[in-house]
Amino acid sequence: MHRLAIVGGGFGGSVLALKLAERDGQRPVLIEAARCAGAGLAYGAGGPDHLLNVPVHRMEVGLEPAFADWLADYPSEIAAGVAEAGDLAHAFVPRRLFGLYIQSHIDGAVAKGRILRIRGEVTQLQKDGATYVLGLVDGRQLNVARVVLATGNMAPKAPDLLSEDQKHLTDSPLFIPDPWASDALTAHEPDWPILLIGTGLTMVDIALSLSRQGHTGPIFALSRRGLLPLPHVSGGTWPAFLDIHIGQSPLKLLRRIRQEAKSALAKGVPWQRVLDAARPHAAQIWAAWTRAERSHFLRHARPYWDVHRHRVAPRVGRALEDLIEGRQVIPLSGRLKSFAPRGDHLDVAYSVRNRREIRHIKVARVINCTGPRSDYATLGTPLFAALRQQGFIHADPLGLGLETHDARVVDAHGHVSDSLFAIGSLTRPAWWEVTAVPELSAQISRLVEVLTRAEVLPSAVRPLSLALDFFDLGAGI
Repeated sequence: MHRLAIVGGGFGGSVLALKLAERDGQRPVLIEAARCAGAGLAYGAGGPDHLLNVPVHRMEVGLEPAFADWLADYPSEIAAGVAEAGDLAHAFVPRRLFGLYIQSHIDGAVAKGRILRIRGEVTQLQKDGATYVLGLVDGRQLNVARVVLATGNMAPKAPDLLSEDQKHLTDSPLFIPDPWASDALTAHEPDWPILLIGTGLTMVDIALSLSRQGHTGPIFALSRRGLLPLPHVSGGTWPAFLDIHIGQSPLKLLRRIRQEAKSALAKGVPWQRVLDAARPHAAQIWAAWTRAERSHFLRHARPYWDVHRHRVAPRVGRALEDLIEGRQVIPLSGRLKSFAPRGDHLDVAYSVRNRREIRHIKVARVINCTGPRSDYATLGTPLFAALRQQGFIHADPLGLGLETHDARVVDAHGHVSDSLFAIGSLTRPAWWEVTAVPELSAQISRLVEVLTRAEVLPSAVRPLSLALDFFDLGAGI
């Protein structure tokens, strides 16, 4: 029987495996369906125009060689970022390079026998006494003592905006449910109009990809508010200011942030530094809110937080601005109402925000760019359906992920497991944001300490105090 299996070989699962492999006597099993482990969706998909959303120095995860040193072998691919930033540490480089970096570490550890790499998809997870039995889609089974769920982000959910009698239209070949599927951007003429549902980071990536492929037709981007991601701006500092306000309502905290932003701008400091100063406190603030306060934040303030918090590299911001000024990308604010097939096109109706008006646009494709799915109460993938059926997991009522306590999974009866864990986006109900590399690295480091303590159950050791650890992560995470 194996001591521990990690289900998911993206960034989180791979770095956890590498950190465990550094410990004497540890040989984790890393299970990933993709041909290569390490990159995952976040750093494996995309082209040269898809840049990291934070600079190189914020991507270090304690591996040797460091990411910055490893990049020396890719001078042509990092040249534009270095020229823009003035040095490598503050450069925004292609995302796929970071994926290749983690992949190279995994390949090396597997070759040395420090990690057991299994290629496959886990579809079943059962428990026989103190042993978990993992079933793979090809019929293989694996017995392990502990399991870490590191499945990362799921494909987007079909738009909720459509009425029930319109749901069937998402089965149309003209609707692209997953923008990262290998054929998502193929099989259409370059001058055809396209609609992207969502105006966040995924929309930016897809719009840039279409432009790079030579698409010349209009690209409509629709969301309820039409908000677009904002760019990083360098320079300036701003002191922490939210620690004494922890426990206040979302409305009061957001007012406080706006006041600080105005003060910063008056002193010539970019508002981005105010968000950077507020960011390390987010986990504690989130934990202090009631469910009603969290729901209020998600419903009314989340879109504004996202566009200010999840910023794009300056070059990406300029590229998007150029596409908008050239009228190739056309942001729209409103609610999707219906699709109506018209031969090889779709007639799309949407209600205009703050106006009693329905408008129609004719498009050849609708691409779902609404972001990763996180409603695990209804997610039908085999693994999570099985976990839910057996009561091993409990999806949080706000649809953010799984209920966890210090990375330990909480079951349907409220019991905290000592042998089933989760990391990354699955744990958002407890931490709100555990998606950036510095946050994930802090979470992984804590979990490694728990998993490698001899003869001590995780419930008996110090909690994973991520809310406190985040204070040391610095700006730009």
